[in-house]
Amino acid sequence: MSNTMDKKIWNTRTSKKDLQILIQELERKQGIELELLKKEAIETYKNLNPFNLIKENVKELLTAPDLKDNIIGNVAGLATGYLSKAIVVGSSHNPITKIAGSLIQMLISNSIAKHPEKVLGIATKVSHWFDKKDSLLDPKDEQSE
Repeated sequence: MSNTMDKKIWNTRTSKKDLQILIQELERKQGIELELLKKEAIETYKNLNPFNLIKENVKELLTAPDLKDNIIGNVAGLATGYLSKAIVVGSSHNPITKIAGSLIQMLISNSIAKHPEKVLGIATKVSHWFDKKDSLLDPKDEQSE
C-alpha cells in the first residue's frame, strides 16, 4: 500500500512541477504576445494618423511613373497649345481670330496631352534630322577655321 501511495505522491509532485513549468511557459508566451500586440497597436496608430495617411498617399503619387509621364505630357501639351495660340493670334484684336486661337490651343493641348509618346517620337525624329544636318555642316566649318 505504501508503495502505491508513494507513486501517487510522486505523480502529484511531478504534475505540480509540470504545471509550474507550463504556467511559466504560458506567462513567457503571454509577455511576448503582449509586446507584439503593443508594437502592432503603435504601428496601426501611426498608419491611421491623418497626417501620415496624407503623407504616404502623396509619396505614392509622386513616385508613380505613370503620373510623371502624365504630368510631363500635360505640361508639354499646355505649353505647345499656348505657343500655337500666340502664333495664330499674334497681336490681333479681332475676336474671331482670338476664338480660333483658343480653339487651336485647346485642340493641340488635348492632342499632345493624350498622346505624348507620339509627339516624343516626332520630336526625336526632328532632333535626329537636325543632328544629321549639323554633322554634315560641321566638317566644312572645321576646315575653314
